[in-house]
Amino acid sequence: RELRAMNEDVILVSISGFGQFGRESERAGYDPLAQAASGYLSLSGEPGGEPVKAPTFLGDDLAGLHGALAALAALRHRDRTGEGQHVDVSLLDAMLFQTPGYLTLGALGVELPRLGNQFRIAAPANAYRCRDGRVVAGVVLDEHWRVLARLLGRPELAHDPGYATGPARLARRDAVDRLLGDWLARRSVAEAVQQLGAAGLPIAPVRSYAEAARDPLLRDRDMLQEV
Repeated sequence: RELRAMNEDVILVSISGFGQFGRESERAGYDPLAQAASGYLSLSGEPGGEPVKAPTFLGDDLAGLHGALAALAALRHRDRTGEGQHVDVSLLDAMLFQTPGYLTLGALGVELPRLGNQFRIAAPANAYRCRDGRVVAGVVLDEHWRVLARLLGRPELAHDPGYATGPARLARRDAVDRLLGDWLARRSVAEAVQQLGAAGLPIAPVRSYAEAARDPLLRDRDMLQEV
């Protein structure tokens, strides 16, 4: 109010743990608290294991991104109407917004088990062990499954009703996971990435940040600068 009295079209962005209003607005708020309170930790980690926070300050980063986007929208609104705004961003809201409908599913009482590196909507899809490391690979599209089935040496499964659709593969998650896992276990990471990539299937090596920093693609994308 005091700022608006001095400049009526001022745009103010406030980022806090739990927002500018509501019963928790006065609480101290940090990124791990938002991860915990949002439900994120309940799904992060291995099935049957302990909850695990994100290795980065995910809530901070997302709240900053939402704050920047909201500031741009507020600037556009001011250009059209002359009206300023107070943008209220909370780390908790940002974490909740970023989930694919999990808050709604939770409110409806839908069970949300922890899946580790598997996916709720796709199978096979996981982090798999190769001879000399690990990769993340899998299929979402039925078209990709048909390609993968032939690559695995199981062409009869491409159109088998028990495997040909996403819901059918989810019902056989362990079996299709094992098929891909056994195939990858006989190959090096480089071989797996080359063969699945050449077939147009999604795959990426599991790297350390040091290994990622040596990838020429990062230089192509200007993600690292020589200084």
